[in-house]
Amino acid sequence: MVFLLPWLGAVIAGTTDSVAPITLRPRATAAEVDWILEAVAPYLAVPASRADVTSTWAGIRPLAADPSADPAGTENILRDHVVVDEGDGMVTVTGGKWTTYRLMAEHAVDAAILAADKADAGTGGGGAAGAGAEDRLAARATPCRTPTVAVVGAHGYKPELAARLAQQRYRGAVRAGADRGGGGAGEASSSSSDGGGEAAVARHLARAYGDRAAAVAALAAAGDGTLARRLAPDHPVIAAEVVYAARHEYCQTPADFLARRSRLAFLDVRAAEAGA
Repeated sequence: MVFLLPWLGAVIAGTTDSVAPITLRPRATAAEVDWILEAVAPYLAVPASRADVTSTWAGIRPLAADPSADPAGTENILRDHVVVDEGDGMVTVTGGKWTTYRLMAEHAVDAAILAADKADAGTGGGGAAGAGAEDRLAARATPCRTPTVAVVGAHGYKPELAARLAQQRYRGAVRAGADRGGGGAGEASSSSSDGGGEAAVARHLARAYGDRAAAVAALAAAGDGTLARRLAPDHPVIAAEVVYAARHEYCQTPADFLARRSRLAFLDVRAAEAGA
């Protein structure tokens, strides 16, 4: 199964699924890239070539085997996460994906509550046998709140946020950065992944930071406009984001920023190198 997904002005194509050596920095092979290009070619009016590939990446996916199931082979191992109560006070959660981390947490906490409930039933919490059912943890636990907890940046977000940023605080900062030259804070070239000019940067900040975008824009607007510069001319990521990531998101290295706080490394290797 192969996907073509529009993403941040580019398109993600993939994936492969094969056995790989265990390494901390897995890489996509040339053969895998060629296989994906061949697989998607029938669905494109103009087939993509290697020259159209601006970045590749790979990861090692854990296959979580349920210890209580029959270990017949990897084809029977779930691509999902597995939660196991090991019976000694330890609850283990393994497998899963970026896109399911909140569900994994909910399932793990649910299992921990049940494990603690069993302990309460056996010891009464303090050595006395058989605690009352109403006193045990499972009876006192409320339903999981995760489905109703908004992610960071969502609480004050409104659809018109990007327009407000472009209209107010951020506009002057972009112009100051453009006047200084260097990083290319003005209009992006026609190959930009997100259009050109200050409106594109405002859209990017609103999309990436939600209601925290105003704090990033304030950094860009401060001083002489240096922090309003783009890190790479064809992408709307600006220098103020690096400062914000270091001060508020525990960012410590260039790789942290380019691959994890922004997505330059995943979108465009040359842009990431320019940003570094």
